[in-house]
Amino acid sequence: MSPRASTAPGLAVVLGQIPLRRLRNRMTPTGWFWARSIAENGFMVKTIPCQSAEELLTNLSDLCEPSPDAGSFRDVWLFRGQADSRWRLISSLERDSRLDPFWESEKVMLDVFLSKAHLYSDLLRNGLGTVDVLSIMQHNGTPTRLLDWTYSPFVAAFFAAADEQAQPADSGAVWAVNQSKVNWWSKHAYQTQFMHSKQHGVDLAFEIEERRIDFANEEVFSALRLESNSKYLKGGFVVVLLPRFHNLRLVNQQGVFLASCKLDMPFQDSLERMLQDTEESAILKFEFPGEIRKALVRKLMTANVHRGVLFPDLSGLCSFVRDHRILNPEGSINPINS
Repeated sequence: MSPRASTAPGLAVVLGQIPLRRLRNRMTPTGWFWARSIAENGFMVKTIPCQSAEELLTNLSDLCEPSPDAGSFRDVWLFRGQADSRWRLISSLERDSRLDPFWESEKVMLDVFLSKAHLYSDLLRNGLGTVDVLSIMQHNGTPTRLLDWTYSPFVAAFFAAADEQAQPADSGAVWAVNQSKVNWWSKHAYQTQFMHSKQHGVDLAFEIEERRIDFANEEVFSALRLESNSKYLKGGFVVVLLPRFHNLRLVNQQGVFLASCKLDMPFQDSLERMLQDTEESAILKFEFPGEIRKALVRKLMTANVHRGVLFPDLSGLCSFVRDHRILNPEGSINPINS
């Protein structure tokens, strides 16, 4: 059972007040590992160290095995690769403190984009919803509240290992979040907090198991993303969003988004607070040492997980040609012959 998140801040604060160097000198290697994990990640994150590419890929594969309470593995876990294991889960919007207050910045950037995007593309003439527009903005460099995830653990592993920001010595991480639990708790919060408060005491808890809520629906998401409505949400609130409009990158990367509806709270804090009553670990973090990056990328490339597939355009092809040459300095540039 995962410890309650309500107990996490106390020890996290205590650990934060003690220099980690002093802690390390006083603890066994195992104790040091868990102290560092709690200080950096909080209680809700279960960290799983992996020492080789084989161990990492095996652990990720095992996680994708169908569970008795789910129809298929796609209903269970979402994955995200990060080049540095020390990085927390954070959206591109909150990463830039210059954009605070975030609600206002998001509204202004969305309005400016919508007023000008038709000059560059016909996409916006197809009646796209807010989630569709935010996904286009996200994939073209505008900071948004959306955080990129994937249904494929191997795509996430590639991004963790091949990220150009990574230094060879840095340990990377593949994060996994239980989508089934996110869906259940976000639906629970929506019906028992948001709708309950807005409808002045109407008890909607009985609908939780029967009703399916699409948070990417324009009416639902447009209401949830407003700052004026955030007062109806107590604690954290993160939702799974799958745009109605898919581009090739989203399709090839098996992409999906998580988004917090509480922009006054860091994304990871919002996610952990929403999942704090979950009895099983809902947030996993698979860490791997930096020295296995090349071996990991090479294994994934032989499985056809590389930039040429994940970014199906000329820039993706050019990046793939570079990556393949770096990994195969003596071989042919044609992967079929190498």
